[in-house]
Amino acid sequence: MASGSTLEQVCARLGISKATYHRWRGLRDGKPAEENGRAAALEKENVRLRKIVVELTLVVGILKEIIEGEF
Repeated sequence: MASGSTLEQVCARLGISKATYHRWRGLRDGKPAEENGRAAALEKENVRLRKIVVELTLVVGILKEIIEGEF
C-alpha cells in the first residue's frame, strides 16, 4: 500500500478478502490484540515483583548480618 495501491488492490494481489486483511491486522504474534496487551501488563508486573524480591533479599541479608554480629 505504500506504493500507492489501494487496500482492495493489495488484497486482490495477495488473494485474500478485506475481512481477512482486517482480521490479520488485529493479530500480533498470532494472538488477538487484547491478549498481547494482557501479556504486556503481566510482563510489567513481573518486572515490578522481581525488583521487590531483590530488595527484600538484600534486606534479609543485611538483617542476618546484624543478628550474627558481622555488621
